[in-house]
Amino acid sequence: MRLQSMEGWRGLAALFVVIYHVDIAHIFFHQPWLRNGVPILELFFVISGFVLALGFRDRIRDERGFWSFIVRRFGRIWPLHLAMLGLLLLLPLMRMFVGNGGEVWSSNLEAGTLPIHALLLQTWGQGESWTDWNFPAWTLSAEIVAYVVMAVIVLISPNAKMRWLLSIATIIAAGTVFQIELAESPIFNVPTIARCLTGFFVGFLLFDVWQRYPIKTARTAAILEITAVVFAISVLFFRFYGPAYFTYHAAAAFLVYVFAFDRGPISKALTNKPLLWLGSRSFSIYIFHGVVLVWARQIGYFIERVRGEPLWSPVTTVWGENEKYIDLGNAWLNNGLFLAFMIVVLAGAEIMFR
Repeated sequence: MRLQSMEGWRGLAALFVVIYHVDIAHIFFHQPWLRNGVPILELFFVISGFVLALGFRDRIRDERGFWSFIVRRFGRIWPLHLAMLGLLLLLPLMRMFVGNGGEVWSSNLEAGTLPIHALLLQTWGQGESWTDWNFPAWTLSAEIVAYVVMAVIVLISPNAKMRWLLSIATIIAAGTVFQIELAESPIFNVPTIARCLTGFFVGFLLFDVWQRYPIKTARTAAILEITAVVFAISVLFFRFYGPAYFTYHAAAAFLVYVFAFDRGPISKALTNKPLLWLGSRSFSIYIFHGVVLVWARQIGYFIERVRGEPLWSPVTTVWGENEKYIDLGNAWLNNGLFLAFMIVVLAGAEIMFR
């Protein structure tokens, strides 16, 4: 079963993440809905838990099914992840020719953390090493844990009631740790296993709700789709603290529940070819854009050296992050550079998909 409108949402979410990370003063850069976009990853985790419950929950019935699931999931992400590391390994060679003085963003390509990243262990209590190499891959590292926990829960649960109890316990435990991590984070953004587990198991249990309580009429679907979209967009204009942060999970879960039925007018709009194209390549877009960003920053550093003038300007985001971004002093030039970046990411994603 293929949830086409969810494919469209996954594509839009991947595009959102890329636009959020592009450090150029493009037309969207200072928009509140974009700068508040850190919780968009909660949507990814909820979708992941929901889709894996749909595709694999009833297949993990014994030890053989357990290992088949683990191998298939690991095989889905690890080869492409290694390929991305290979593209980044070319950068140290380039540095031998252009030098490495001053502040270089891509200096995070540390040889000492390469084995951790190659094995996808960067979120397993490794401090800030997740920012090294291809930084978006931290979610892959965390999701591997979610896959294993899900498979274990399904395997040892004799019935649906036990599966629910264990899943709820996981959400409570992971959500508690996640809240502590958020409170301790000066930038209110934590790349951790607890964060992934919280959203993933919300999506995992949501699948049961979706099966048990279907939307029966097209009219109801239309009303709920509009409500879900308005709710999801609205929360991007706010920064929720403490337990209120789970508002983002509620918005993501509501969105996934409603659109998984593919019944309303917005669902139909999401099944157009461009959005389905984005959705089918969302994983490639997500994992590749970090590589392009690191390369672009290194090229920018080289241009700085040639010009003898700073290329980046400092900016403090609404989340308290001290960032740098490129402002060429002309909106057309900024947006042209932004467009070129997006074309490279999307073209590369297409090549990887094929």
